[in-house]
Amino acid sequence: MINLTEAVKIYKNTNVFGDVIMVEIFDKKVDNIEKATTITKLFSDNQLVGLNIFDPTLLSTYPDGFIYPEKEVLKQLNNYLKQHNVAITFNYTKEDYLKVAEVLEVNKVEGSNNLSLCSVSIEGDKYSMICGAKNVKAGMKTIAALDNALLHDGTKVTSGEVLGVFSDGMLCSLKELGLDPDKVFNGVVELDEDEVVGTSFFEVDWRKYNV
Repeated sequence: MINLTEAVKIYKNTNVFGDVIMVEIFDKKVDNIEKATTITKLFSDNQLVGLNIFDPTLLSTYPDGFIYPEKEVLKQLNNYLKQHNVAITFNYTKEDYLKVAEVLEVNKVEGSNNLSLCSVSIEGDKYSMICGAKNVKAGMKTIAALDNALLHDGTKVTSGEVLGVFSDGMLCSLKELGLDPDKVFNGVVELDEDEVVGTSFFEVDWRKYNV
């Protein structure tokens, strides 16, 4: 059994693709496929990178577009794979990757006019995150998206280098969190001082921020 904790992207578009659920595990070029009944496995250099599932009954109650891998969604997907003897289980826990963080230090990135390298703390662990927001400052609390975080629109956050500087993830604006569709607020979200560092984004009471 393959147990995957990756932030999978699940798409459905009945108008364009018909009765198919597309599951993207990794964003890599497909060079080989393996068909079995209603399920096609997609590979890149022998690594499983996605699935195409041709069955109108799977996730039939969900509208077209990106389907966030909530627990109920993954439960239906995992049950379907099990019924069709596919030894893959998806166990993505969204709460682990979007957290309340405290900014400890902010330094300009050499060679950039608007990027800063921020040292942030989450539950006693320190992370480095590149940030382009003008309002980021030491001492503030905000939401950090760690490597493998999945935003509301399907954007997957990954660690990596920016201008030769390593970043463990990103600090988020309300728009990136899906809480400011009209782009009213600028910069990263600034939380109240009483927010507890390490709390999941999904457990914050956003009503008091008028969003």
